[in-house]
Amino acid sequence: MGRQHSAGATAAEPYLCYAIAAGSLDQVLNRFASESGILLSVDGTLTAGKRSPGLNGSYGVREGLAKLLADTGLQAINSGGNYTLQKVIEAGDAVVLGATDINARGLGATTENTGSYTTGSMQTATKLALTMRETPQSVSVVTRQQMDDASLTTVQEAISKTPGLTMQKIGPERYTFYARGFQINSLLYDGLPTLLGTAADAITPANLAMYDRVEVTRGATGLVQGSAPLVYL
Repeated sequence: MGRQHSAGATAAEPYLCYAIAAGSLDQVLNRFASESGILLSVDGTLTAGKRSPGLNGSYGVREGLAKLLADTGLQAINSGGNYTLQKVIEAGDAVVLGATDINARGLGATTENTGSYTTGSMQTATKLALTMRETPQSVSVVTRQQMDDASLTTVQEAISKTPGLTMQKIGPERYTFYARGFQINSLLYDGLPTLLGTAADAITPANLAMYDRVEVTRGATGLVQGSAPLVYL
């Protein structure tokens, strides 16, 4: 339980003459705070059962507190003119932590066995191995981990989880994809283009078990392929 002893704190620390008899630490500190005119906050759990030898003679505030707290394991801390008691931390009480080694490896282009929902580099939009942040187009990637976690086994299922893409079913197992309202007419399988120009070229389900990731570029892809959106497997 905390208590405060105050008699109007002063900025200066004049030397005053004290004649404080030995006694319980709490009582001695209470009298010292009253006579010196300082604000002293005391946590009763710190002073419980402790005694002080008292104070006799002329002392400043800091010297007087140090004398009163001798051999108690406590020290007075001045915070803007307000004093509080804290335990003295001995050198032997310090916690020494052992050496910590931190090893990390950046993500590469391959996402399998990384447990990541992103890739370290992709090249669908620019043909350069750039991160998604460095790629100057709107892109998405569905990693191997995402496919495994969401049980995505076909291109259609992966596309359905990609923002900005929609698909239309044509027949029992044929689909057309759209990005921002424009039909996707180009797919790359391991970098090899497969053009899809008409409904007759609609995409049939492809099993994703053998693929590491699905990359999608929304918007024009004139830098590498033409004017339409692009999907890379």
